[in-house]
Amino acid sequence: LEECPRCHEMKLPHRACLECGYYDGKEIISSSKKKDKKK
Repeated sequence: LEECPRCHEMKLPHRACLECGYYDGKEIISSSKKKDKKK
């Protein structure tokens, strides 16, 4: 695991962060999808 540079949560390397949805400085997972996942 590694720390997400944007939100500082732990994430798998070379994967989008499941907390903030960003990878390589770009939003990969839209905020609507993130909200659905938390339910």
